[in-house]
Amino acid sequence: MTTLEQIKIDRLEAEQKIAALQQQRGAAIVDGDKFDDAELVHLQRLLSTFDDAEGAIVARQNEATVKNVETFKERCKGELYRLEETRLEAVTAAEKHCRGLIQQLGEILDISAEMRRVCLQGQFPVPSALGEHDTESRLGMLLSALFRTIPRHPARFGAIRWLQTPRQARDDWADHEHQAVKTALKNATNPKTETDL
Repeated sequence: MTTLEQIKIDRLEAEQKIAALQQQRGAAIVDGDKFDDAELVHLQRLLSTFDDAEGAIVARQNEATVKNVETFKERCKGELYRLEETRLEAVTAAEKHCRGLIQQLGEILDISAEMRRVCLQGQFPVPSALGEHDTESRLGMLLSALFRTIPRHPARFGAIRWLQTPRQARDDWADHEHQAVKTALKNATNPKTETDL
């Protein structure tokens, strides 16, 4: 199969032969000699066929390029749809976890309220650490510190903004809550008597 490179080489050779033959023909005319221009005509026709061949090769290359581009686009299209499925799975998981988080935060507040009620029933002082404001504040700080770890979104995510807390995201929220409440709860349920003083 002939390539563009080969055609360029063949064309150059033909053009050089044509130039030489044209010089010979010019000299023959000047000298009054006869000149057989059959080879010259043949080479000039050959140049025309090189143009046709180059056009055919370029057309095939263009066609192959179009096919390659179409194949590449189809691959990209498939990849986009695969990624969209994976993205939607992540969205579904995020929704599930967010709904679970909201439910659990509500449960924490409800249980804290129940603990305050039990303190009042038992005539114990209600620890401020069990108060709704204190509980929300501590959990809000934990959430803010965790939200700050969302890649490329240290201060907000869409319309949601969070506190710029210096705290690092904690691994054990229950331990953090236990530390915040345990002493106050112990003091409330075991008040010091005069003999303890």
